[in-house]
Order: sequence, then C-alpha cells, then structure tokens
Amino acid sequence: MRLKKLFLHVGLSLLTLVVAYALSPSPSRSYDRPPNLPLIQTTTDARSLLQQGRAQADAGRFSEAARLWQQAASEYRQQGDKLQEAMSLSYLSYAYLQLGQLPQAMEAMQESKTLLQQASNQPGSTVILAQALNTEGSIQLAMGQTEAALKTWENAAKAYDLAKDEIGKLGAIINQSQALQTLGLYRRSQALLEQVNQQLQSQSDSLIKATGLRSLGIALQVVGNLERSQAVLQQSLAIAQKLGSDAAKSAALFSLGNTARAQDNFDAAIEYYRQAAAKATTPLDKIEALLSQLRTRVQQEQWEAAKALLPEIKQAIANLPPSRMSVYAMVNFAQSWIKIAQVSQNVGAGFTNQSPNPRDISLNPPLQQQPNQNV
Repeated sequence: MRLKKLFLHVGLSLLTLVVAYALSPSPSRSYDRPPNLPLIQTTTDARSLLQQGRAQADAGRFSEAARLWQQAASEYRQQGDKLQEAMSLSYLSYAYLQLGQLPQAMEAMQESKTLLQQASNQPGSTVILAQALNTEGSIQLAMGQTEAALKTWENAAKAYDLAKDEIGKLGAIINQSQALQTLGLYRRSQALLEQVNQQLQSQSDSLIKATGLRSLGIALQVVGNLERSQAVLQQSLAIAQKLGSDAAKSAALFSLGNTARAQDNFDAAIEYYRQAAAKATTPLDKIEALLSQLRTRVQQEQWEAAKALLPEIKQAIANLPPSRMSVYAMVNFAQSWIKIAQVSQNVGAGFTNQSPNPRDISLNPPLQQQPNQNV
C-alpha cells in the first residue's frame, strides 16, 4: 500500500499535493481500506451491493464502488437499519477519499458517525465505529490534519479494544505510527512500532504481523538504522512468502528497495523494485514500483534502461481510473520524464515538443521544458 509517500492538502496546487503526499503514509498500504463485512444479519440485496462495492474498490474502480455503496446506504435507510446504513456510508467515505473528493468523504463520514451514535446499543456497533474511525483518520491525514488523524486513530484503537478485535487494534496503532512519521516524529513512531513488534512476535505468522514488521522496517529506515531495517523487512518478506500473499510480498520488496536505495545499493534497489512490480496485485502498486525503478535508473543516469520503462508506465497510467493516487502517479512520471527529456534532447533522441500532461504524454518529452527545481 507506497507511491503514496503521500499526503495532500485540499485547495493547494498539484505540486504541493505531491510534495505533501510524498511525506506521508500510503493509503493503499495503511489500514484505511474497508474491512471484510461484519457477520451481522442484513438483507441479501443490500449486502450484495456492499460486497460488489468492495470488489470494485479492490480493482481500483472507486467511482463504481461509490455508486454501489451509496445505493446500499439508500436501501438500508429505507429499511430503517441505521447500523448498516452507517457502515455503508463509512465505505462510501472511503471511496470518496480515494477519488480525492475530500469534502464529500468527510460529509459521508459525519453522517455515518451520527447514525452510529443512534445505533450505539446494537450488537456490532463498536467494531463498525472502530472501522469508521480508521477511515476518518485517513481523511484527516489527507486534508493535512495530521494531529487530528493521530487522535482519531488513537480512538479507533480504543474502539477495537472494546470490540476485542486485536488485529484491528494493531492496525490502528500502526496507522498512529505513520501519522507520527508524517509529523516528523520518527523516533516516537519507532518506539510505538517496537511495542507492536513485541506483541506481534508472540503471535503466529499472519498478514498483520507481516505489515507491522514492514512498518517498523520503514521507521528504522527513516531514522537511519538501515541494517536493522533490512533485517526486519526481510522477516516481513519471509512471512509473506510463507503465507503466499503476493500483495504482502510486493509491499515488503518495495520497502526493501527503498532501504537498499538509502544504502546506495542501487542495483539491489532496482532488482527489489522489479520484483515488487512483478508481484503487485493492484495496478497502482505495480505503477509505484515501476516509477521507483524509473527514478532510480534516472538517478544513476541509466538513460537507455530508463527510457525502456516509459512505454509500460505510460500505458499503465493511461489505464488507471480517476483517483488521487493516479494523479500522484502521473506527476511522479512527468518528473522523471522531464529529466530524461533534458538528456535525450542533447543526444539527438528526436523527442518532440509535446505537453507534459501525463494523460496525454508522448514518449517524446518537450524540447524547451525547464527542470522542476522541486524534483
């Protein structure tokens, strides 16, 4: 869940969004996705809509997911089922978040929380509240309200604790650590993750354990403890391989690539990114790994190898459905593309003077484009 290095402020320029996003946790890697549907009695049709929406979201089709979840919320509203309507609105809020429609995301979340207060005595309300708070924290982080997000994730952890959901609680704590990283409080983040790690080590191997270890490895990388970061990430990868989870393998490999890059081991970083792309289970995760490989090759002035990646990345980005993540991917691509252009035009590559709009990007960068000094 990575490209994302991530997080935006509403109303700011695209470049500001990208810079903010680059400094924060990744929504695709953090615990803000809709969880599996709770086993609460509900009508078949409405539940089917929730499940269909989840499938669309997993495929990155958030507009369709939003439509389905909105329909589910309407059906539950007609039935007078406030708890299930609240859950549907929480999911809808997540879809709006991924589409970059933050005001709508917060509006849907507030409606969900109001309904949850009204249904607080119903069985299952606590865990749905915890899930809603987890998503609300991601919305707040996306809006630049990092301290509020941290508090919300603390409340989510408490709600998971009341619901006796240890896995959910650990996920909320990991999200807290990512908020601390966004605030620049890396050592506090590391300390929190070390506590999580102690709990994880006593558990059997699981995806939550693999993810917790990966988050710890990221924190160790940021504070400069690169050897330990590498060891912890290798442990995360080993668990992912044992469980046969390609998504977890891809995430661990991507983080190992980042640590290798921080160690100036660029060949190893490129290989990790290549493997991460090969194991990726979503288009965004694959693009993120490809873009990191591209950035590293550009950094190492491996121009021919970098140019060889452009067609695949260009096509993959063109096929992405609209979302805030696809915007970051396009800008990330354009930044590397411009650097390649500056070299290629000097060696007679025949690049044409085209707009660097990534949605209409030619593999021939503009001759007169000036470098972005913030890249």
